[in-house]
Amino acid sequence: MGHSTDTITTQYEREFKYFAEFMRGLLLKHDQLLFKDLWNRVEFHIPAMQTSAHPLPIATILMAMTLEQEKTIYDLQQRIAVKDRREQELNQKIQNVGKELERLQVSVEDLRTEINEELRIARNEVVELLHPDWGN
Repeated sequence: MGHSTDTITTQYEREFKYFAEFMRGLLLKHDQLLFKDLWNRVEFHIPAMQTSAHPLPIATILMAMTLEQEKTIYDLQQRIAVKDRREQELNQKIQNVGKELERLQVSVEDLRTEINEELRIARNEVVELLHPDWGN
């Protein structure tokens, strides 16, 4: 009789059992959960692992884990890039608002100067009307 080869699913489950003690030995519950999550995400790749027919099942499992980590890294990089673009847009808007504020401050000062000049002229005219002999 020939030797039968275990399915990748059986090999995966066997490898997981080998690492179960390692997982339980992790001191932090968070680490245990992350470790378990990584193994769970690898299950998605079992069909691809079946086609590889690598002689070391753990190597295929580790490659699937690496792929999952790369996907996570890529996703985080994309999120960071989006946030960076948004930050640049907001900084540009802040600069534009700052320039507009400066322009408005100049306009306010010009108006203040113009109003003060108009008030000075109006006061002089009132004084001349009320006291015509003071101007001479």
